[in-house]
Amino acid sequence: HTLKNPYLQHDIAQEQKAKKIFEENQRKIREIEEAERLKLEEENQKKREFQQARESKAEEQDKIYEQLAKEWAEEEAKKKEEEKFKEKKSKREKKAKKKEKDDDFISRSDQESDKDYNAQEDLMRRQLRSEE
Repeated sequence: HTLKNPYLQHDIAQEQKAKKIFEENQRKIREIEEAERLKLEEENQKKREFQQARESKAEEQDKIYEQLAKEWAEEEAKKKEEEKFKEKKSKREKKAKKKEKDDDFISRSDQESDKDYNAQEDLMRRQLRSEE
């Protein structure tokens, strides 16, 4: 009875056609959404890779700066150590020169004292001889 009614057949055909169009549109929407999702995922992956590369480069630069700072600190410590060594050496040399001067002075004083003593002894001997 329904199949013989041309209006109903037309309505059913229209409904099936609309259903196919709707399903095709839904399929296209899903494809577009999937393409957008993949594109967004790819962009996010590129952003993550770029961020990782930036962080990696920053870490490398930090390591370089740390190494330079360490080398600079070692160099400064070495310079200070050399300055201390030179200062101590200079003090030792000054002390040695002063001691040498003092020893030389003492030695000369001793020699002069010996000369004076010998001269006095000679003088006393002469006086004793002249008195005899």
